[in-house]
Amino acid sequence: MPPKKRVQINKTWFFLIEIVGLGLSIFLFLVSASLINIPCPRSHIFACTGIVRGTFGHLGPFSVAAMGVVYYLCQLMLTVGLRERAAQVLKGLLVLGGVLFIAWLRALELIYIKEICPWCWGVALVTLIHAGVAYTILAPPLPKLRPGGIIGLVAGGFIVAIGLVSLVELSLGIGKKLQQQSNAPEETHAPSKSNVPIATPATPKKQPTRKDDDAAAKENADNGRKKATPAPSPEPTATPKPTPLVEVGATPLPTPQPTLTPTPVPSPSPSPTAAPALTFDPEPKLEENEEVKILRRRGWRHAPSGNSVVKAVKIQPPVLMLAYDPHCPDCYRLITQTLDRDPMNGLRVTRIAIQESMLNGQINSWVKELPTMLLFGDDGTVLMKQVGSRITADELVKKINDALAKAKK
Repeated sequence: MPPKKRVQINKTWFFLIEIVGLGLSIFLFLVSASLINIPCPRSHIFACTGIVRGTFGHLGPFSVAAMGVVYYLCQLMLTVGLRERAAQVLKGLLVLGGVLFIAWLRALELIYIKEICPWCWGVALVTLIHAGVAYTILAPPLPKLRPGGIIGLVAGGFIVAIGLVSLVELSLGIGKKLQQQSNAPEETHAPSKSNVPIATPATPKKQPTRKDDDAAAKENADNGRKKATPAPSPEPTATPKPTPLVEVGATPLPTPQPTLTPTPVPSPSPSPTAAPALTFDPEPKLEENEEVKILRRRGWRHAPSGNSVVKAVKIQPPVLMLAYDPHCPDCYRLITQTLDRDPMNGLRVTRIAIQESMLNGQINSWVKELPTMLLFGDDGTVLMKQVGSRITADELVKKINDALAKAKK
């Protein structure tokens, strides 16, 4: 039998599409590594940097953008030997895996983030176009379709894949586990610090307070009467709760009991004013640019996540929060021309700054544009909101003081 003729495949389209996909993946990888900034409008729909550098921008130690770079490099290598049937089958399987992977990533955006990254969807579009072109090399086992049919099949299959992946995600909660893993360092630091004042009186021997206290007081009173004076004094009720604190001192164990209230005897524990400072989450490692140096010099702490901002509001209100992007010209103008001014020193507020890539949770949903400043009151309500940099230091101080005075009324 004569040998089978090899199918002539035009590799030009494969090379063009894969080079575009590789370029976008490299660009997003540089953004995820904080080497460059990404132009993106921030609104209730779009949030590019927060998604690329956020919780779902990494799977464990691996960057999703770096995975895209590896994916398109493998596709380019398979395109070189595409005339071989094994390379065609492997390319088709890799394309199928790529489509399912981007469907899962887009499902995570819709389920958890509720915002989208246009650049990420651009990579998804390139991947879908690449899948449509790859369909032609698998047409012998798959039914042959015209271009319109291929477009409908790929687009419809992608939508169905997002739906199926969403159902699997909601049932397994993989994305929720990734969020918990990303917040694990915060949770491990918080209990060890914030529970210090509560842990001191938590010894089990001191829990029964009233009955044991009365019994210990009577026993101590009886022993004192027996040793000091042999004559019985008929006043067992004259040595109640105040006397063990003065006469016996450290002997009766029930005395540490008042540590549940901030005023009593056990003064070895830290004072209530020092405890909140121990509960702040450690600051993240940031690039030492001009904005970071100015904020630290002016008494601002950087929060590693939106959850840390919420914790700071509970610890030491009122809190003035600044959400900014170190690559944003408007943010730079606000920090250098407004916040780096002496009138800001007189504000009696806790100052917390957070960069856009670390925004998450409820705080992220409140920040629609950058820069944004939020003033949180004692009960966590937003007393004041300032968006943009068009405000002087004196105007900002007056606006904050007015909001605080109004909250006290």
